[in-house]
Amino acid sequence: MLGWLGFDAPKTTGALRGGESPTMNLWIIDVTQPARPVLPLKVGQYRSPLFSDDGTHVFAIHDATIADIPVATPDHSRDLAWPYAGDAPRLLLGYGRDDRQSIAVLTHSGNVIAFRPADGHAAALATALPPADIATLLGHVGACGDRVVYEGTQKSKSLATRTDVFIRPLQSKLGKAVTSEWPGSVHGQPAFSSDCAKIVLVSDEH
Repeated sequence: MLGWLGFDAPKTTGALRGGESPTMNLWIIDVTQPARPVLPLKVGQYRSPLFSDDGTHVFAIHDATIADIPVATPDHSRDLAWPYAGDAPRLLLGYGRDDRQSIAVLTHSGNVIAFRPADGHAAALATALPPADIATLLGHVGACGDRVVYEGTQKSKSLATRTDVFIRPLQSKLGKAVTSEWPGSVHGQPAFSSDCAKIVLVSDEH
């Protein structure tokens, strides 16, 4: 499973996040200037976002299916037909190392499905994964180039615990929070664009 996703290759874009944040609004930030944008990409109940390989779309779980959101025209988003009724997507894990058109989708039943947004083609990569294997998948963080993006917790100025998005060098254990000054208290599930220039995340910020 990890081989299909390409996690043995350090430069592969990763989109596995350790935590499962609640459904929230979608935001895109620039890696070199990660200031809070004026407006979110999309307001609604979204989770586990992932850029398309060319960076022009964002895919994210929306209700019991996957939404396709054009970055340039997010109002033209649409929900894709999910072929497994009764086994909704749980997390979008990433693209295949040799199949950049298909997304590995972890379902609520512990299955991993290779889903191709362009035409809805789907095929099982793994079925009924035990909890230990699911934990292994969820424990990977998103790496791109020489950086790693991940979510973590820290104390706010009022000493309340908040979840933020952090970036760290690939060879370092110390990261810098890039959403510390954002209002709201939950910012997470980050994923790099394939060129490592942008990050998409979910946030309770409006």
